[in-house]
Amino acid sequence: MAIHKIKFDVKNKNEDGKYADGGGLYLYIRGSAKSWVFRYRMPGRKERNMGLGSFPDIKLKEARDEAHRCRELLRKGIDPIEDRDSNFLKQKLAEARNMTFGACATAFIDWKSQAVNGGVPDWEPSTTKQMKRFVRLYLERVPKGAPKDAMPLTDLPVNVVDVPEIKSVLEPLYLTKTSTGEKVRSLIKGILDYATANKFRTGPNPAVNDDSFKMVLPNIKHREIKHHKSLPYAKIGNFMSALRQFRELDITGTRVLEICMNGLILEFIILTAVRTQEATKARWEEFEGWEESGPAIWTVPKPRTKSKKKKNAGPHVVPLSRRAVEILKIMKAKQVAEHIESDYVFVYGADEALRVGHRRFGQPITGEGEVIRFLQDTFGHPELTVHGFRSTFKSWQIDHFPTCEIAGEMALHHKVGSDVRNVYARDAQMLDQRQMLMQAWADRCDRIIEPDQVKVIPIRVVAS
Repeated sequence: MAIHKIKFDVKNKNEDGKYADGGGLYLYIRGSAKSWVFRYRMPGRKERNMGLGSFPDIKLKEARDEAHRCRELLRKGIDPIEDRDSNFLKQKLAEARNMTFGACATAFIDWKSQAVNGGVPDWEPSTTKQMKRFVRLYLERVPKGAPKDAMPLTDLPVNVVDVPEIKSVLEPLYLTKTSTGEKVRSLIKGILDYATANKFRTGPNPAVNDDSFKMVLPNIKHREIKHHKSLPYAKIGNFMSALRQFRELDITGTRVLEICMNGLILEFIILTAVRTQEATKARWEEFEGWEESGPAIWTVPKPRTKSKKKKNAGPHVVPLSRRAVEILKIMKAKQVAEHIESDYVFVYGADEALRVGHRRFGQPITGEGEVIRFLQDTFGHPELTVHGFRSTFKSWQIDHFPTCEIAGEMALHHKVGSDVRNVYARDAQMLDQRQMLMQAWADRCDRIIEPDQVKVIPIRVVAS
């Protein structure tokens, strides 16, 4: 059989066609694409075409060498394509044996933290930070009470991780930190799902929280779920009165600050019933009507809401009470007086910057932790949480405005009804009723009522 028939310069050959080099090797040219193909026939089978790669990645000599290897396989009765596939599978199995649980954990966390095509990552930076911390604290360490020769979960090949290995990590957590244990279990499940999807392991996921898996862990059904600590709405007037009168001292502890910014943002969060992260990064451009006499509206962009990943969810539209508008004006006046030009509403002024660092002057408040520390430490209410005031608002709404159930849920930016219903009603905001509801809530926050004086009188709202 004649071989090495191609005598021309492959690089400069541009005419479309199929050019035989002999011995089953062909060069295919289609436009600017040039590729090498080995054609062969096993006894009793149909002719097969095996791609060897494209030019110039594969040069003529390399293509001839590969064709020679294929002919040698045929002489031994081995199908070249089946041999290639078998070698590929062996390579993947070798990679799987060498892929550790720790390497998969790193890849999984990176994958969940990346935004694709300009979209929103599955995980917030804070979630990514927490998951990396879980890996460091619980998966990279040998669990207490484990045998001396035990290895951390991250050092094990991911394809051998099974129920006993997972149990050794989770059992101590479920006995002492049940909520954390469940989060770590969910993380392990995600890592193993990722490993299965990428062919690093096979079989069912041993971390799935089904009935059989629950039987190997401590029975925690008797444990009571702890909700965010909240204030009874009967005490909200007293609380708000004390909050508005509260003043912080400057860094020297000798001068009373005229404005308590942390107090104002906490009050603003309570009045609007929003989540903390929605308020701490509020921007002036999100507000309309607050400088005029008409209704004021705050539109929180979808990426800053908890529903940012839900397809049919929109921004959080918040009608503002008169006191909420007053807080905006106080913050604007403070920024003007201190010559601060910022896109954000709640920023550190000169006095606050002395406490948190001069580089933070004119910068937005650091986040949820700052408000929580103010509430529990500075203001002296360790028994409360900021998020718990949303429960305070909801309890008040149910008792005093029971017919405003949908408006109350929309105020909290909760899902109302089915997905189909929300697709059709995606533009409905009930602004008139919600404006009335939020002003009534602000008025309630102004009233100081002793607990033994509270009388629940439901108010019937008549639709206009």
